[in-house]
Amino acid sequence: MQYGPRPLGALASSVIALGIALAPSTAHAQRCAHGECVELNGALLRVGIGAQVLSLADLPNGTPSRGGVGLYLRVGVPTVSGIFSALTHRSRRQPGFTLYDDFYFELNPTVMYSAPLSLARYTEGPLGIQFRLGWDFGAGWQLDRLGLWAGIRLQFETTSLGGSSKPGLNDVFIGTYPLMVRADLAVTPTWHIIAMPWVSAFGEYRSVGAEVDVGLGGNFYLGLRVDHLSGGDVSLANSNAYAIPGGTLTTGLVYFRAGREY
Repeated sequence: MQYGPRPLGALASSVIALGIALAPSTAHAQRCAHGECVELNGALLRVGIGAQVLSLADLPNGTPSRGGVGLYLRVGVPTVSGIFSALTHRSRRQPGFTLYDDFYFELNPTVMYSAPLSLARYTEGPLGIQFRLGWDFGAGWQLDRLGLWAGIRLQFETTSLGGSSKPGLNDVFIGTYPLMVRADLAVTPTWHIIAMPWVSAFGEYRSVGAEVDVGLGGNFYLGLRVDHLSGGDVSLANSNAYAIPGGTLTTGLVYFRAGREY
């Protein structure tokens, strides 16, 4: 039986290449009405970097919780909302009906700080990795200073920490489909606060969490996120079983990101 991070390098490279191909570096459009024109110009690619803390807890067979710290690396791009904005020539926060979406990829290398587990001649190593691929989509309404959206957050993920992993080794990815709401408050024309909570309503795995971004001016944000994943199964470094029901995964992170919202 093999333990540790799954070989995701080839998949990671493919997703990054797809994101770059889908997202031109800049977008230009012009909207004119009543003799006045508004220039729409901004980077479409969204990138983020930060630090995160992981906890794999509530483990079966008396296994102690596993904890780790690591990097947070993210690339995202608007898809449907980008096409909608281009077709309607809407300015960034023009009042009226609007869409928000983000097709994203996250690859987060980690180092376990918990004491290593052993099974026979095997002792787990300290390294781990978390991979996420998802799409946030919401429809809503933009007011003068407030935008509100409601929709769904489709996410597929896998996490290995030391020699333990969620989901268990019988599965490749965890699929969650929580409902989400998103609010964007313009405190000033250049300073925005964005909040997005989500919660699962169905599925084998349940996801609940929230993230808050604070604008730093322009297209730069500082953010916090906490999410909790439960249900399904887990593989443990001190067990011969490929998958055992149980285990919860909690992730907390702080990050810096850059890129247009919509």
